[in-house]
Parts: sequence; C-alpha cells; structure tokens
Amino acid sequence: MPVTITRPIHGDLIIRVPYAKGNRQWMNDAAGRDAGVDFDRITKTWTAKRSRFARMIEALADEHGSVLVTQYSASQSKCVESCWTGNPNRAWECECSCAGSNHGSGWPLGNEVKPGFSVATDYSEYTYVVRR
Repeated sequence: MPVTITRPIHGDLIIRVPYAKGNRQWMNDAAGRDAGVDFDRITKTWTAKRSRFARMIEALADEHGSVLVTQYSASQSKCVESCWTGNPNRAWECECSCAGSNHGSGWPLGNEVKPGFSVATDYSEYTYVVRR
C-alpha cells in the first residue's frame, strides 16, 4: 500500500499509511501538539488538521521513503446579468470574472445563485510524489 496524504477542498487532511504498531504515537509526534490526529476505523485512514500539511508531507517522506500527495482546489468565475444580456460584439467591455466569455450569451454562467448573479466553479486535482 502506498503512503498517501490528501488535502481536500475543505476539512482535515486524510492520511493512509501501512499498519504498524505505534502508528498513533508516530502520527501524534509527526503532526505536533493539538493537530487533531484521529484514526477512522471504517476507512482505515488518519486525519489531521490541514494546517499540518507541509509538516506531514516531510515526516511521511522521511519515515516511508516517499509519499503520494493529492491536493484538490476550486476556483470560481462570477458573472452578472448585465454581462450575459449585453451585446456579444462588445465583450471587451465585460468587467466580471468571466472576462467576456459569457458576454451576450443570454444565459447565466454556471449556476445563478441569486437573481442577476451567477457562479461557475472549476475543480482541479494535483497529484505528485515526494521522495527521500
């Protein structure tokens, strides 16, 4: 089983390591005081506060030789009604974060979260290996 650490968009880090006697003590020592380290018996994963991300990557790579790191992120574009109802031939006048890509389309960008205001969310995943 590869050693992995995942930083989701929200919430605690998720860490997977092979079973070894003393894992709990090692995790607590590696994460540091008040890191909220806990073991989930159902998923067989450890969790720790996301503020310990860099620290845990270093500790896991030092202890196990390498660690597979996965980070999730999200970015949002916001678009207003004056954009999507505007003249499509004047997209350069757009001042919202769609940068004119939705100008004059007649439709909100992504989801209309309130009348006249829409949001589109792009999700990304970045995975890499840290070796020692």
